[in-house]
Amino acid sequence: DFGNFTLSKLLWQSRHELRAFDRSGEPISLDAEGLAFQASTGDVFVSTEPSRYFRLPPWHTWRSSSNSSVNAQLLDVQPGARVTQNELPNQGLEAFTFRRKTLVAGLEGPLVQDDPQVRRIMEVDTEGRLLWSGFLLVDATTPPPLLLSELAALELNRSGGPRYLALERRWSRQMGNDIRLYLLDVAGADDVSNCSAICDGACAFQGHWWKEDLTAIRKSLLLHWTPSAPLEGLAVENYEAMAVVPPEAFGHQSYEELGGVAVLLVNDNNDNPRQLGTQFVLFRLAFDTPTTPVTPGHPRSTTSGAALVAVASVLGLVLLSLACCCYLRSRRCRSRRHQALQEEMDERGGARQIGRAQLGAAEPRSVV
Repeated sequence: DFGNFTLSKLLWQSRHELRAFDRSGEPISLDAEGLAFQASTGDVFVSTEPSRYFRLPPWHTWRSSSNSSVNAQLLDVQPGARVTQNELPNQGLEAFTFRRKTLVAGLEGPLVQDDPQVRRIMEVDTEGRLLWSGFLLVDATTPPPLLLSELAALELNRSGGPRYLALERRWSRQMGNDIRLYLLDVAGADDVSNCSAICDGACAFQGHWWKEDLTAIRKSLLLHWTPSAPLEGLAVENYEAMAVVPPEAFGHQSYEELGGVAVLLVNDNNDNPRQLGTQFVLFRLAFDTPTTPVTPGHPRSTTSGAALVAVASVLGLVLLSLACCCYLRSRRCRSRRHQALQEEMDERGGARQIGRAQLGAAEPRSVV
């Protein structure tokens, strides 16, 4: 019974240090951000900041060993100069997920030549070759801006294009943590693989496209969690990791049988003793029928075919009191948005259309 499922205790069975090497075999630093796992094959992939793709050995070859090191190998194809030379410091490939046979990665922040609301999402094959690229618009807010922290593919038996969960977050000393969970629908979104810049009417970059002339990935707000709007009384934390828990974990054969999608969030405690420690939150997003049209890129935006609503039943919470040192991970300063481009812009600048879909509605419900 999903409603009686709780997280009572977690046991760390093993610890593995990731080691990475360049093409010549020299060790390189590895700031791992995203982890994508394909259960059917055991393939494991890692995204990093600065933006790079790595492959790990198959999961079954090292999961049973304890306290061992695992070598990360660069994929044959890496993100191009448009990304690597124009990503903001500490805002690279943060979001990462596996969808069927491809990898989907999202930039945490905008490229310097893009509008501040733009977050690019890239689909690549398991060798790193770019297959498709779209973008979403984060809600316009007072500083600090929302960052794209995580993506999770949804394998639902429903019509339409690929769907994902997207986790966005921001924090300031004055307001605390602001956590937002969205349903993304890719159907009808433009392919911006050849767009050098996605910006507004004031943009003057070579090969740019105005964001108003492009179709962004549609978004539905499922959950908005802040200090003033706690989730079933739980204080909000700095959630950066997310996974969809398969229905089989609860004894069900499908999401329809489960009545929704189970989501596990994990926070980043930043080695900060002022935070709660490592926190795991498990909840369910229930299925529902769409009702209200909205505009992408604005608060509480929604999309057609939104199968989920924010009826988030919190099932379990584990706080791990960890011995924390007083080291706080420093965040590098953001570069100027419109710094001189460090590459020759792609003059093609076109966006291939993949079709358009009629928008419908989905009204987010309050958390219960």
